[in-house]
Amino acid sequence: YGRKELVEFLLSAGASIQARDDGGLHPLHNACSFGHCDVVRLLLDAGANPNTRDNWNYTPLHEAAIK
Repeated sequence: YGRKELVEFLLSAGASIQARDDGGLHPLHNACSFGHCDVVRLLLDAGANPNTRDNWNYTPLHEAAIK
């Protein structure tokens, strides 16, 4: 599996698109942070909230801009 395929598999298995890690990061934050544009598109198409904020009050757009 590539990253996109793995995310597709996880979503089809019922994984929460709004799950958070210990830092409050959603999958969309991480995809933006690491430059995985195909995963970003997939998550947005699946309903990820582009305005969600992490524990530091950053949005996924902030993560993309930092990189």
